[in-house]
Amino acid sequence: MLKTERLILRRWENSDAEALYEYARDPDVGPIAGWPPHQSIDESRDVIKNVFNGKEAYAICLKTDGIAIGAIELKLSDIFEDKPQRWGLRGDPYFWDYLKEHAENMEIISPDELENWIKEEYFSLSEKALTDKYMDFAVIKQFAHGGMSSGGVDNGWWIREGIPLLKSRLSTL
Repeated sequence: MLKTERLILRRWENSDAEALYEYARDPDVGPIAGWPPHQSIDESRDVIKNVFNGKEAYAICLKTDGIAIGAIELKLSDIFEDKPQRWGLRGDPYFWDYLKEHAENMEIISPDELENWIKEEYFSLSEKALTDKYMDFAVIKQFAHGGMSSGGVDNGWWIREGIPLLKSRLSTL
């Protein structure tokens, strides 16, 4: 459970079906969220059971009464949505995409755990440590798509820019 000054984010419960139905049946709410308006409380109960069942799916509730007024699902992969405009080497965007794909089914972790995970993934692909040594990089064959620096993943860029950017985004989720 997560708490702010006004809100509580908690796991969905079957007892939230009525509250979900109250706002999900509104034709101005559902389509904006990507779903048709709910037709019954049973449909809302089904959504709670089969859609809002992810590890990081939360009911947004007012602290004053605990009634669900919204939904949110936090995904680690969300921090990879907006790609940087600049990279170190040509393999960096492919490593970014690789991490995003693998983060899709992961639970939210701490910023330090994120950094360790990125370093572990880098090592598993390159058999090299991700360090800040000057001009250190690895060529990862699965990211090579032709050209002289193809598949090159720049350690310095990840240490100085990539990891700090992702940790910052994670802190604001």
